[in-house]
Amino acid sequence: MAVRVYVFSNTMSPHKTPALNADHAADALALLRRSLGAPTPAALAALDRLEAALARPHLPPPVPLHRDGPSAPREEATHFRLLAENSEDVLIIFDPEMRITYCNQAVQKSLGFTTEEMCAMRLEDFMTPQAQVVTRSAFDRRMALEASGMPLRGAQRDEMLLRRKDGREIWFECVTSPLRDGEDSLTGVLIVARNISMRKAAENALKRSEARLRMALEATSDGVWDMLFSIREDGFEVLRAFHSENIPRNLGYLPEEFNAPTAHLHLIHPDDLPRVGAALGAHLLGRSERFMAEFRMRRKDGIWVWILSRGRVVERNPEEGTARIVGTHTDVQGRKLAEAALRREEEKYRLLVENQTDLVVKLDPVGRFLYVSPSFCRMFGKGEQELLSENFFALIHAEDRPAAQKAVEALGAPPHSALREHRAMTRHGLRWLSWTATAVLDEAGRVSGIIAVGRDVSERKEMEQALVQAKEDAEAASRAKSDFLANMSHEIRNPLNAVLGLADLMLLGELPEEQRERAVLLKNSAASLLGVITDILEYSKIEAGSVEVERYPFKLPALLRGLAAEQRMLATEKGVALKLSLDPRLPERILGDELKIRQILLNLLSNAMKFTPEGSVEIIARVQERRDARVTLLFAVSDTGIGVPEDKQEIIFESFRQAESGLRKRHGGTGLGLAICKRLAEIMGGSIWLQSEPGQGSIFCFTVEVELAPREEPRDMSAPGARAESTAPLRVLLVEDDWINRRFTTQLLERQGHSVREAENGSQALQILSEHPVDLVIMDMQMPVMDGISATRAIRAAKGCPPERADVPIIGLTAYATSEDRDCFLAAGVDICLTKPLRAQRLLRIMDEVVAQKRGQTGAVSGTSPAPVAESPDGLLNERMLTDHLELGTESFLDLLRHFEDDAARRLARLMEASDQGALSDAAELAHSLAGSAGVIGGAGLRRHCLELEKELRAGGPRARLMAEQVWPLAQRTMLAIRERIDAQG
Repeated sequence: MAVRVYVFSNTMSPHKTPALNADHAADALALLRRSLGAPTPAALAALDRLEAALARPHLPPPVPLHRDGPSAPREEATHFRLLAENSEDVLIIFDPEMRITYCNQAVQKSLGFTTEEMCAMRLEDFMTPQAQVVTRSAFDRRMALEASGMPLRGAQRDEMLLRRKDGREIWFECVTSPLRDGEDSLTGVLIVARNISMRKAAENALKRSEARLRMALEATSDGVWDMLFSIREDGFEVLRAFHSENIPRNLGYLPEEFNAPTAHLHLIHPDDLPRVGAALGAHLLGRSERFMAEFRMRRKDGIWVWILSRGRVVERNPEEGTARIVGTHTDVQGRKLAEAALRREEEKYRLLVENQTDLVVKLDPVGRFLYVSPSFCRMFGKGEQELLSENFFALIHAEDRPAAQKAVEALGAPPHSALREHRAMTRHGLRWLSWTATAVLDEAGRVSGIIAVGRDVSERKEMEQALVQAKEDAEAASRAKSDFLANMSHEIRNPLNAVLGLADLMLLGELPEEQRERAVLLKNSAASLLGVITDILEYSKIEAGSVEVERYPFKLPALLRGLAAEQRMLATEKGVALKLSLDPRLPERILGDELKIRQILLNLLSNAMKFTPEGSVEIIARVQERRDARVTLLFAVSDTGIGVPEDKQEIIFESFRQAESGLRKRHGGTGLGLAICKRLAEIMGGSIWLQSEPGQGSIFCFTVEVELAPREEPRDMSAPGARAESTAPLRVLLVEDDWINRRFTTQLLERQGHSVREAENGSQALQILSEHPVDLVIMDMQMPVMDGISATRAIRAAKGCPPERADVPIIGLTAYATSEDRDCFLAAGVDICLTKPLRAQRLLRIMDEVVAQKRGQTGAVSGTSPAPVAESPDGLLNERMLTDHLELGTESFLDLLRHFEDDAARRLARLMEASDQGALSDAAELAHSLAGSAGVIGGAGLRRHCLELEKELRAGGPRARLMAEQVWPLAQRTMLAIRERIDAQG
């Protein structure tokens, strides 16, 4: 039988295959067997025949051996092709020029290319760059050795990434072998490639797992040990031991010093070794679920450290009597030291608790004692065991017990602590105890216990009660002080105003020179005294915190020009020039407290006039800063007067202080003026300061924070027929017995475009309502014949007027009213009750709101409380009423003053007559009427005096006669001050 070996290469004909020597054939055979994997029976038979043929010695390769005639070579070639095509590995043959000359069918399964596609490809078409480098490098090396006559005959094994047709990259193990012809010349290269993706994935997973384990071991200080034990009846023996590097490192040894299986056992403290051995033996014999022991080991430096060792049996071999335990070593020296320190601290704190005076208890969630301190036992005069059988709440006063129990129940919620005070019956009697309780929570967050620390606070409670009583006494004293100041305001200022009025009347007449000098001295002394009283009252209000900043629109330039006009006459008399310097950027209208700004400026101006014998005084107003609608205004009053020494420039803003004591003697004053200015500036968001040189003069500056008033122009009430756009023309019934009040209110309403019908009492009002429809009724509450309450009730009951007019809006007016009076008026059916005197814009706004509310257009009426009265510093004038009148026009205001003067004289005469005849009720009505008229013209002091006179008359007081005699002088002074203001307005 002849055998011929065929190697496939497209450089050889299948019928002229060069013979392969025995070594080459053996290599090729082994390569084929590896590549076939699971060959078919036919392929396996061919391999066996090939191996047998190669095993025969002295085979002459070039001479073909025939078997069964000339068809044997073709049959053998068929077998080898069958072997190649059935291989699961990829077979690729390259010629010496690195061109693919053959590939088997496995290439399509592994790489997705057909054999035709593969044979037309270059390396870069299916190899990654790295694989190309490896392949070309190996090929070039073979060719170089081939050329040098030292051919490389062995196979080369590499792992490389090949690229599939779909673009995926897959790991292959590639074995590269040379192909030679019968003359031992290199004819090509065979690459056998096997898919190792799964192996690579497994290797990578193993590497990651090993890396994680290595990092975990490196990250922790714990050590890992693995020991194999031989278990005998008399004990156990360590056969093999492994220790991770952390174990010797933690003890100061090198890893090689732990090579002996029992190396570490000799380092265990002799006192701990029996216990460790017992625990280890119990686990090896299956008597415990795991091994765990804490013991001391000696470090290389001789120090003993505590180690926690834990392990578990992972393998048992009953036949050999062995068991393998894997475990860890943890250095717990720090914990042991901390535990020892904690024990020492616990002992220290136990001693502190046992010896402190504070009460310390521990309770269970329902209040049973778990611990009581000796101080608690002493407080209640009971022993520890006796208290441990009692409940904490039983010791608390019955009245305080529910609150204490509720506080303890609340400890279950954050912050799990509470501070409570309660009374308890102790061996010293009833005492107040203050407790700080903190909840102890279990792992589930439930309250498992309560620790409370208490203290006897009975003395503090007594002090608190004393403080409460002192506070109440102080508040009562403050109220008494306020009452005193209010009474002093009336009892002193009003008579002084009357004195000033009489002095003015005297000076208006013809007087001898001596009497005129006395009258002037009387007037100046009274004015000085009134200024002192006014300063004291104002400062008292500031100190009491009863001064509030108001915000309402006003014309800033008009205020400043008015102040300058008022002071110009005094300046002319002294021969001092008065100047006014206004910043062009000053806003025309601002929202702020006009009265307080005026008060500061007036005080500074008065001081400048007082201390400037010659030269000039200048009023300056500037815009310091503007931020949107907020404006910081800078005001200054400059003079060329005597100046203020530098060391006195701070103290002059303090209460009752002046630069020099001699100034008080020469110029008078309380030393409160600048202190009041400082406080007023500060409550308006500003400050005050000065610059001064003695003999050169002073500049007093202050700032205030204000806002720009709304852009729309204020209503021009002086223009006939002018009215606010929001106010439709109304038919108004004005019911008022006082002519002055009727005249002012009628003028105001008619200028706003409203039509007005007038009635002097409630009876006339009902008559008008029965005959004419009206949209609104403005009704005084106190009138003769039929008062406002009776008239309102009749209107609401449709008695005396048609039913369809029973729901007409009614605004009630009164000179003064307590809350009870106001409730009475509202109960009678009044929609809103206002206090006289009425400001024009406030009345118009209330009218709008009341009518709109009745028509269902708005909600509740706003601003129903009495408007604050802005009085002049001497309390004589109502500044806001004066502003309203001046806006309405000076001619109408002067006409109103003439009527008031005549009417007040007649009413006062009738009042005196009624008082003399004992008709005190009639006299009181006349005083009430006079108060209303005084309020209308802006006479705040006169109105206040008349209201006090009314009260005195109704009470039958003995001072009524004297108070009545003071009315006319006060009225004359009021009218004179108003006319001076009108002249200054100009």
